[in-house]
Amino acid sequence: MFTQFSRIIYSGWFLFWFLILCIPLLISFLCIDVFFSKNEYLYFTATKYTIIILFNITLIKININAQENWKLDNIGIIIANHSSKIDPALFFLIIKRPIKFLAKKQISKYQILNYIFNKFCIYVDRDTQSIPLSSYKSAIAHVNKNNILIIFPEGRRNIDISNSYQPELKNGAFKISNITHKKIGGLAILIILVFVLMI
Repeated sequence: MFTQFSRIIYSGWFLFWFLILCIPLLISFLCIDVFFSKNEYLYFTATKYTIIILFNITLIKININAQENWKLDNIGIIIANHSSKIDPALFFLIIKRPIKFLAKKQISKYQILNYIFNKFCIYVDRDTQSIPLSSYKSAIAHVNKNNILIIFPEGRRNIDISNSYQPELKNGAFKISNITHKKIGGLAILIILVFVLMI
């Protein structure tokens, strides 16, 4: 119970500072739209450095295991578990190429953040378990540009990454992989919260 409560507090703290930092990020996106022809790499870079600042403020430290084994040269799709709200931010720090997420269209209801989300999301309908043709085309075009597509198979947050953890992977990822001739990679995310109480 305490662990779950701690996760809620930490996620809330993270989201608070994210919303604050969204202001300069939005301004930088507007400048990229106007002066740099909507350059994807610049969107990625601006977001990456915003997240670095965000992690420093919120005292979040990440540890990447077996990074020397990462061979991303021909990887176009990464499958990962979804353990917390901050998971998407981690990918901006550990991947050096522009990324997009296959995301449920329901998150687009957050109108204020839509301008940011639309730069990094390809929307699917989780309710009908279908991927619109336009989303397929967007995903294929993104991967064909040597970028990375991130997929959370569960479509929701799940902290279970035990040996028995086997998320169901839809056919869409394999179709995109076959068309683009890019491999699929896997990544496990584990969020550990440590609180030091000083009395």
